[in-house]
Amino acid sequence: MLLIGEPGAGKTTLLLQLALALLERGDKNNVLSVESSGIVLPVLVNLATWHADYSTLDNWLQRVLPSGLGVPKTIFEKIYHNASFIFLFDGLDEVAEQERASCLQAIGYFGANIQHQFVLSSRIREYKTTLDAPVYLEVEVLPLSPEQVVDNLTAYCFLQPEAKPLLNALKTDSLLHQAIESPFYLNTAQLLFASGRKYSEMGFAATNVAGRQRELVERFVEDALFRKLKREYQKEEARKWLTFLSKNMDESGKVQFELADMQPRDNPIYRFILCLIVGITPFVLSEPILIIASLFQGIVPTWELIMPLIGGVFLGIFIWLLEIMDDWIITTYSPGFKDYINWRTSMGKSRWFKSPISTTDIRIWSLRKVTYSLVYSGIMVIGLVVLSLFPYFLKQSFILTNTEVRLALYAGGILWIFVFLLGGITGMWFWEDRYLQISSPYQRFWASLKNLNPSILKHFAYRLALSYEGHFPLHLVRFLNEMSRRHLLEFDGDLNTETGGGSWRWRHRIIQEYFLEAPHKN
Repeated sequence: MLLIGEPGAGKTTLLLQLALALLERGDKNNVLSVESSGIVLPVLVNLATWHADYSTLDNWLQRVLPSGLGVPKTIFEKIYHNASFIFLFDGLDEVAEQERASCLQAIGYFGANIQHQFVLSSRIREYKTTLDAPVYLEVEVLPLSPEQVVDNLTAYCFLQPEAKPLLNALKTDSLLHQAIESPFYLNTAQLLFASGRKYSEMGFAATNVAGRQRELVERFVEDALFRKLKREYQKEEARKWLTFLSKNMDESGKVQFELADMQPRDNPIYRFILCLIVGITPFVLSEPILIIASLFQGIVPTWELIMPLIGGVFLGIFIWLLEIMDDWIITTYSPGFKDYINWRTSMGKSRWFKSPISTTDIRIWSLRKVTYSLVYSGIMVIGLVVLSLFPYFLKQSFILTNTEVRLALYAGGILWIFVFLLGGITGMWFWEDRYLQISSPYQRFWASLKNLNPSILKHFAYRLALSYEGHFPLHLVRFLNEMSRRHLLEFDGDLNTETGGGSWRWRHRIIQEYFLEAPHKN
């Protein structure tokens, strides 16, 4: 089936209602029971990430569905091969224009199998410029009638304070009346009037319906950026950060945003910060050993606590210089470096400082993993003990007393037992992450860290680089939650406690398009 309509007509909402209806029908008529083909599940999938390189829709689905369903690939494979799906493909118009024809062709081949059922949604204008969809039925979502709008607002006059002033505005502004016949614009007008804005303050000047709709979005965004609910942000800064978010999500074809989606591009500031973090981290981790060992001697000299940090900075700069030299060798080819360049080329994306930020979501206990982690953590603790002795080497001209060495080793042993034996082995034995939806923004990073994947270091390095360049605030989660309270974004958790979720999406694509297209002051 094809579902078409104007922007804001409610196509995605109808797809969600269809999914619920299919689930309810399954409860009543046993549709969701195990059949010959398995379990029947309605699944809403956004088409924005499709491109022709996938060649078949099945390849694309196996790539995007694990993250879309919020399950690891190992679990997804069991679901995919033991269930039948009714796919609700949303947003053909969000596919890149040059890719829409290949997308429809792939859907056509997919639909040639009589067991494959799907619904496809699109905006009318974008659909008219492409091929006909391979469907048996076409449904168009029409605008609300003027009577429906008035009846709805009249019914809520005594329950919602914004209903009456909006009704009065409709009596004097026929363009506004026509503009809010689309459910999105009706909802936007209600939110705008609910904020306390008067019609006379909005300064509407457009002479057609499309112009009035643009003005509604502009006034709504201006009001959302101006008012404060929990945290305050400068309006122009918030506008700039949201513009950056909208562009990045549009370029990557993302409809839902997670912190793990932030992928660094060729950013020299990011690489410099990452090198510093990599250099400083082991020295910072050696501080507990140094403090424990020094407590046995009385007051801890300040310089002994500062020296590891200084050493880490120098190590980070040294790593950064090596990275620059490595790039220089590869870009300015010299016959003398032929073997080195071939080796570097064979490494490809495995180069850690240039590879994407990858996370691992699942851990299953195995003897091999425990053995590997014991060896790995043992080497790490030995390194931390050596680093913790570094200030003593400087202070005593490379002469250490047996007591100081013994205390440092004892402290290192205590730290190893506390950090690894209690955190590492017990985590591997009992902690198995098979969640359907992440419940905190950093959940994927902490899961990766337990798998000895320090992707969180790269994430924070990139966040620092973006903050330095003014693209994002340093405390990104707080900002995204605040924008969700102002109805520009939607958070999948509880905004009151800011827990229970880890992703955000635009309240509607029309708002995202506003930040993509509207001219903004820098």
